[in-house]
Amino acid sequence: MHILLVDQDDGVRALFSHVFSHYGYRVTATCDPNEALEVARNESPSIIFSSIIFPFTTGFEFCKKLREIPGTKDSLIVALTGYSDDDIKTKTLNAGFDEYLLKPVSIFTVLSVLGTSNTEIYKRLTN
Repeated sequence: MHILLVDQDDGVRALFSHVFSHYGYRVTATCDPNEALEVARNESPSIIFSSIIFPFTTGFEFCKKLREIPGTKDSLIVALTGYSDDDIKTKTLNAGFDEYLLKPVSIFTVLSVLGTSNTEIYKRLTN
């Protein structure tokens, strides 16, 4: 399964890429939404984790563009953000995101979105 990770934070990209790879996912990570759209067009990732803040666009617009691409219109798209105002969850869902995760986010929460149980996570972390 292929995960596309789009986030401005180098640390988030590095950590999530490492964890996803450890769990057997193929990961493409970028900070550039335009590059991510190219990846989406060419590779049709199954799951996309995306920030909602970028220098020249918003995650909301980015998500809408992803939903227009035939290969990602049905992908699981997860918003990652540090913003927790009352409207942000509604805005993300209205833009086409399937899930909303508030940073800092537990790795248990991130992996549970992928269908990994806490028991499986614990076993992998302790082996």
